[in-house]
Amino acid sequence: MQERMEELLRGGAEERDARRQARLEFGGLEQAKEQCRDARGTRWAESLLQDLRYAARTLLKARAVAPIAVAAMALGIGATTVIFSAVYAVLLSPLPWPEADRLVALHQRIPSEPRVRFSPREFLAWTNGTRAFSSLGAYAGNAFTLTGRGEPLALYGTLATPSLFEALGVRAAFGRTFQPREGAAGHEHVLILSDALWRDRFNADPNIIGQSATLSGESYTIVGVMPPGFSFPSRRYSLWIPAALESGIFRKFPDAHLLSVAGRLASGVSFAQLQSEIDLLSRRAFDQDAGTQRRVWFQPLAELSRSEVRRPLITLLSAVAFVLLIACANVAGLLLARSTGRRGELAVRIALGAPRRRLIQQLLIEACLIAAAGGLLGSVLAGWGVTVLRKMGAATLPGVETARVNLPVLLFAAAISVLTGLVFGVVPSVIASRRAAHERLRSGPRGTRDRTATWAQSALVSAEIALCVVLLTGAGLMIHSFVRLASVDPGFRAQNVLTASVVATEASYRDANQVLRLYNSVLDGLRAIPGAS
Repeated sequence: MQERMEELLRGGAEERDARRQARLEFGGLEQAKEQCRDARGTRWAESLLQDLRYAARTLLKARAVAPIAVAAMALGIGATTVIFSAVYAVLLSPLPWPEADRLVALHQRIPSEPRVRFSPREFLAWTNGTRAFSSLGAYAGNAFTLTGRGEPLALYGTLATPSLFEALGVRAAFGRTFQPREGAAGHEHVLILSDALWRDRFNADPNIIGQSATLSGESYTIVGVMPPGFSFPSRRYSLWIPAALESGIFRKFPDAHLLSVAGRLASGVSFAQLQSEIDLLSRRAFDQDAGTQRRVWFQPLAELSRSEVRRPLITLLSAVAFVLLIACANVAGLLLARSTGRRGELAVRIALGAPRRRLIQQLLIEACLIAAAGGLLGSVLAGWGVTVLRKMGAATLPGVETARVNLPVLLFAAAISVLTGLVFGVVPSVIASRRAAHERLRSGPRGTRDRTATWAQSALVSAEIALCVVLLTGAGLMIHSFVRLASVDPGFRAQNVLTASVVATEASYRDANQVLRLYNSVLDGLRAIPGAS
């Protein structure tokens, strides 16, 4: 404009006339700015920021709608985040062992049983024949009685070959794990404690290594304490003892299927190569007997350890997803009703030249702001909910005690906040912007009601009812099943009936007659109690 004005001045025009003529020829200054922004590709960012500021001001004024919508989304997102934290901790997070994806469990399958354990003889044959595993270990559960440390305590322990800890790749928190020689007869009287047992019964003694403990009448030397949280094969096992496969019960019953087997794949070995070796070794071991239908198969150890809790967790996550969808339907209905009252505002914006795409963008941003506020509040609620879940679910969901509101869980909450904002915002946004400006203005404040909006509100209510019916039906079936199980007639009178178990250790009761005398003496003592029969 300055250059054009100077040109007109040189032609003899007056300064005021030259400035006016230059402005007329240049055109609108703001339009030129917008053209420059379009050329730079930054106009979308400016329009987005404008819509964000406008949406925030609009929602702050909507005191009747915004708090209710944010609260509904906070409850839905918070409940979903709580359950996802458990799903992530139990099902999605890697096992706390090095390269856990290379750990597998071996099973045998027969027509009537998909998971048959290995006998000591079979395990030794597989150990000598396999090339796919860098280390292969076996283990079996057993009951023990700890004495000499206060009141006698019944415990579950694991008889494990020394190679098992090598396969898992774990080390003791202090002390050591088993040495290879401790899997031989005469060297197996050593003991590894869990962190919980060390703290509860051994007072977290830092000098515990080398001390002795009495289990089922036999003395064992404590050689290690495992790190906090380590539990294998499950949380109920509190100690580990070497499994000497050539002595004791394993020597007495070499063909009894007592041992579970787990191993670590050798470097470079794939699951396909493992399957090929399993097929070859199975044919060598079993096809000599034409009548056998036994086969060996493998399963990733992570899948085995999580198989019992996968279904209940997925069911819970599905249930809270329904709750979140109901919250979305509620908020969508609120926004749809609110957009009906904003017809005049939207009509004026269209009449002033706003494209329909820009209106949809503005309304979607409002919905996403509601979802974001609900997500922030829901994340705070989730922190409290996870604490409650850890306390209530620790006894029934193994691994849930490790649930935390960590970065992956927060990213999940952020993702579903954005997703739900789009889900419940798109229908009201499209419906509110669909009419042309002249139709909105012509209808006036007393115009007829939008049939599309009416249909959408009816559809949302129907969807809410359908989702509620699904949830209530599932809850009703669960309650009905629980009541029926609780009322099943066992065929005897269970009132005032107590059960107890007595462990007769081999060290104290070496033959069947001694065990029989023990049980008879216990029964005679119980019968002598007044009121007992």
